[in-house]
Amino acid sequence: MNLRLSDMGLRGPFPLGVKNCTSLTELDLSSNHLTGQLPSNVSDFMQFLTKLDLSSNNLSGPIPSSFCNLSFINVLRLDNNQLTGQIPLELAGLDRIKEFDVANNRLSGQVPIFRSSSISADSYAGNLGLCGPPLDPCVWRAEKDLFLAGFAVGFPFFTIVTLLMVYCSTRLSMSNMRSFLLMVKKIKGRKQDLISQSPDILLTEQNNTEESKVRTPPPPSLHPRS
Repeated sequence: MNLRLSDMGLRGPFPLGVKNCTSLTELDLSSNHLTGQLPSNVSDFMQFLTKLDLSSNNLSGPIPSSFCNLSFINVLRLDNNQLTGQIPLELAGLDRIKEFDVANNRLSGQVPIFRSSSISADSYAGNLGLCGPPLDPCVWRAEKDLFLAGFAVGFPFFTIVTLLMVYCSTRLSMSNMRSFLLMVKKIKGRKQDLISQSPDILLTEQNNTEESKVRTPPPPSLHPRS
C-alpha cells in the first residue's frame, strides 16, 4: 500500500493515524507544513516501509535512532527541514538503502558510512557541522586519534625515564648516606683516640714544667757581701 500526500497543505505534527495502515510500504508527506519532532517509535507501526519521504517540511528535533529498524527501507528523504543533533550511526546498518538525503538541516557530527556508493556528499549539503566520508574528515576525530597515538608512544617512554630517575636518585641518596656514615664513624674514632691520649699529654707537659723549675738557677742576690 502506497500513501502519497505530497504538497497537500498538511499542517501540524506527524500524523500518527498512519499506524492504522498496517500494510503501508510507501509514505510520501513531502512539501507540506508538518512541524514538531519525528515519532521515536515510527518503526513499530511502519515495519515494511520501503520509501519514506518527509522532505520540505518544518520538522525539528533529532532523527530517531529507531529508524535503523526500518530494515526494508530503500529511500529515506528528510531534507529541507529543521532537524538537529547527530545522524544515528546505526543507520549504516540499513543494507537495502539506496537513497538517503538529509540536506539543508541543522545536523552535526559524523555521518554514517553506508555500503551504497550512490549516497554522495550532496545528500548532506547545507549542514555545516557534518563530517566524515564522503565529506571532509572529522577534525575532532583526527585530533583524538593523534592524542591517543602520542599517548601510546609517550606514556611508556615517560614511565621508563621516570623510573630511571627515581632509581638513580635512590642509588645516589644511598651512596651519599653511606659516605656520610663513614665520615661520622671516622670522626668518632679520631675523637676517641684524642681522648685516650689526653692524660699522657697532660702528664708529659706537667713533668716538663717541674723539670724546668728545678733546673732554673736562682736569680743573683742584689745585697753586697759583708
